[in-house]
Amino acid sequence: MGISFFNLDFSSYEYILKEVTLFFNEISKIFKKDLDIKIFFLDSRRGFDKNFGGKTEEWMVGFSNKNRINLISPKFINKLSSHKMKRKGYVKLINHEIAHCFYDSYKNKNDKFHECVAMWLSRNFLIKETKKNRTKELNELLNSPKDYINASTLAIFLYYLEKKFKIDKGQLLIELSKEEIAKKYSSEWKDFSSKWFWDADDPNTW
Repeated sequence: MGISFFNLDFSSYEYILKEVTLFFNEISKIFKKDLDIKIFFLDSRRGFDKNFGGKTEEWMVGFSNKNRINLISPKFINKLSSHKMKRKGYVKLINHEIAHCFYDSYKNKNDKFHECVAMWLSRNFLIKETKKNRTKELNELLNSPKDYINASTLAIFLYYLEKKFKIDKGQLLIELSKEEIAKKYSSEWKDFSSKWFWDADDPNTW
């Protein structure tokens, strides 16, 4: 059990091994389980499409299936996609797919909070795109979390609860799965949506 990397030059990308392993160990504790996850780094869009089982759009750079993660390699990601991804963003991409694997073992791929949880735990947020959602009611977002922007808004809100109020990630995960978030944190949502922070890594902007 653990995490394995394939077709990655660690002499150039040692930070990936270090930072992703730390995330894997952390998320294993949150879900109280250990998985055997294999990550394959692909150097061509053709190879990526072959593993996916069909032609993919330029924005698509990673996917997971049964604890196997396929990614466009960090060396070619900006050449083979529409992204302009730096080191921090690439680590978040990997962690996002790892979070999908763990949540899939906790629920299933059809669970409506799948994308929200992956964004939250990996901190892979869409900050600017979610600005319009700050005027929405929390229940409205919770009822349509498969919408990508709604999922990101909820992910940021979960991170806000976790950091500002020191709420345990495992507790929030259970409350989300039981759909208790709106009932328990409606006043926190009002505070969050009225202030609306822009830098998710800087609590001073909350």
